[in-house]
Amino acid sequence: MIKLKELLLKEYVDTDVVKLWKYLDSTPDQKFEEITNMLGYDRIINKYFNIERLVGITSPTYQKYDAVLRFGNLQNLKARDPKTYKEIRDNLGFSTDEFPRDFVDFMERNGIGPQDAPSWLYLKEPTLLKNQWLVHGTTRTDGLMMARKGFIKGIADPTKLGLTTWLEGEKIGEGYNFAYTPEDFDQYGVDGEEIKYGDGTFLIFRASGIRCFHVGDDEYQTIFNGKTARDIVLVHEMMGSYVIYSKDGKVLAKTSVDGKYSPTHLVDWVVNNYEQYRKSIGWEKPR
Repeated sequence: MIKLKELLLKEYVDTDVVKLWKYLDSTPDQKFEEITNMLGYDRIINKYFNIERLVGITSPTYQKYDAVLRFGNLQNLKARDPKTYKEIRDNLGFSTDEFPRDFVDFMERNGIGPQDAPSWLYLKEPTLLKNQWLVHGTTRTDGLMMARKGFIKGIADPTKLGLTTWLEGEKIGEGYNFAYTPEDFDQYGVDGEEIKYGDGTFLIFRASGIRCFHVGDDEYQTIFNGKTARDIVLVHEMMGSYVIYSKDGKVLAKTSVDGKYSPTHLVDWVVNNYEQYRKSIGWEKPR
């Protein structure tokens, strides 16, 4: 878990990024409390004891179930029967490193869709990245807009970052967005010469964020606060080639249709040459 001293040293990065980092790194008790608040104490207890098979049966197990249910909430359960509290918390399966498919199905049967399940069910191994170059796939229309105005659409709720493609209607205003580090872009973001997300257009920029493993997508992704992105460079897809233009329309870097150079080469070019070409492609955040 994140140490307080470490948090205090890193908090200047961005308060929303730190907030997300702390949330994704929640303790088992914090996760248990969040899940119970979403589903209700009775449902959690019923699931653990598999009450459908216990109804009407007089047995030590049923008596134990009845006693635990009468505690009424997690606080009483933890205070009066800490052993059972820990057994229930650890055996429901939502706090492991694996994706708890059965538990997500259980939540859905009780009115909570996969897109509303806590982000930490999907996003594992959160690590803070400070002021890193990142890559974001998008469409030409959105890319042109973001190259001028920055990332102005995102998911504001840090608890709903597991399935953001299901929440397109909620991407209104500033919030969290997803990207790759250059290394992760090379491994996960490019399929041959095709960009995984968007229409071939992508952005290269700098921001701090949280790199984590998305168990649903089976890849590492970095989540950043869109409003903090800077030094944004737009890469166009033009008839099989990827191109970076200067502000006056001059081609500064370009891949070749014969596959000699890939999109990852343009990412490397920006990382290695941005300072030299800052006046030509430099981006200043709109005020």
